[in-house]
Amino acid sequence: MRGNAQMLRRIKQLIFNKETKRMEVIKTQDELFTIPPMAHEPGSIGYMEKILIAQLIVMSRPKVLIETGTFKGQTAKFVSQFLTRNRYDGKLYAFDLPQMIEGALKREPFFSTAANVQFIKGSLPGTLLDHVGGNGLTVDFAIIDSEHTYKQVTAELETLHPFLRPGAYVFCHDYRETDPEYAGVVKGIDEFTAKMGYDKLPIWGADVWGAAVLRKPPLK
Repeated sequence: MRGNAQMLRRIKQLIFNKETKRMEVIKTQDELFTIPPMAHEPGSIGYMEKILIAQLIVMSRPKVLIETGTFKGQTAKFVSQFLTRNRYDGKLYAFDLPQMIEGALKREPFFSTAANVQFIKGSLPGTLLDHVGGNGLTVDFAIIDSEHTYKQVTAELETLHPFLRPGAYVFCHDYRETDPEYAGVVKGIDEFTAKMGYDKLPIWGADVWGAAVLRKPPLK
């Protein structure tokens, strides 16, 4: 009976591909990747956005990840757990002011054993240039989520640009086209992508959240 059940399950997972004219196996989401438990702090990256970040990580298999703006550390924790659960050997470098990082470390004991996260204290974008440039890192994936002003977003994107791998993704939080509070974020991202030839995909949920996924032009 057990053998019959396994056979039936496999049959249900098969589909005929009209283009290749072959039977192919359907994979479930759990066979592709697993999502760790998610906690949410008001004002931080939300549930749906974290799932989008997870999908971008699956697509790019990054070795070096950057986060600017740690807030309470929930996104850094999610990324760390996602990398570990799915056996990706990437490392996240999280940048923020000393008091923000110290607060996140104090609130979240998880980071005391998270070997794939390193926190960098100091003022952005100077710390970004010093650490990434000083260590010769090539960045495969980045999350931009520190001070939400035109000047800051522009400075971080321009600082990060030379170190991004061609084709790398950048997730920009709080890209809200209809919210005056984030007009500087939108303007900074729009100008940068137009100037540097990046692809841009705005993704927003009315007044709840908003983001933009950028992609650096690949090598031709």
